[in-house]
Amino acid sequence: MTAGATESPFKNGQKVLEEQQRAARAAGAGGSMATLVLEGEPPHAPGDLLVQAEIDLEGSKRIWNAFILYKHVLLNDPECFDVIDGHKEMNRTGATRLALPFGLSIEGKSFDEGRVQDAESGEYDYRYRVQVRVSKGSRFVDGIGSCRLSEIPGAMPVSKREHFALTKAWTRASKRAIADILGGTEAD
Repeated sequence: MTAGATESPFKNGQKVLEEQQRAARAAGAGGSMATLVLEGEPPHAPGDLLVQAEIDLEGSKRIWNAFILYKHVLLNDPECFDVIDGHKEMNRTGATRLALPFGLSIEGKSFDEGRVQDAESGEYDYRYRVQVRVSKGSRFVDGIGSCRLSEIPGAMPVSKREHFALTKAWTRASKRAIADILGGTEAD
């Protein structure tokens, strides 16, 4: 430690605790834990050090149950989901329908195009990766989605396949961000 430097509050507190424990053992307390007593004001208010719910449990249950009902109504419209491997998956329409009433705004953050080599065939493929941000007040969630050109089937011009790959990456990113900020968007 350099001259003039002070020890951290943690180190000071640890030393005080060790001294109290030694004193307790010497007094015949059998090595039981001593209570740490610090002099002066704590560095933070007790609530600053804990993550606390902003609403009570009953209010939280009411809000969550209302969201489940709302989501059920919106995402059970056949236009709002696709069936993939026997499971309903929210699609772009469903994500947009959830974002609108909850006041979520979607903004593009970044776009990345990269050439990647397919390990099996040795051929090169293009991957499109996008990042979007969904915000609500001061809360935000970033979603990342990617899509390879080889995921887009069909005999169409490369420029059209590139467009579809990019829009698929965008949809994946925005769906993830919406699901994360709302706490789940699985269709029933």
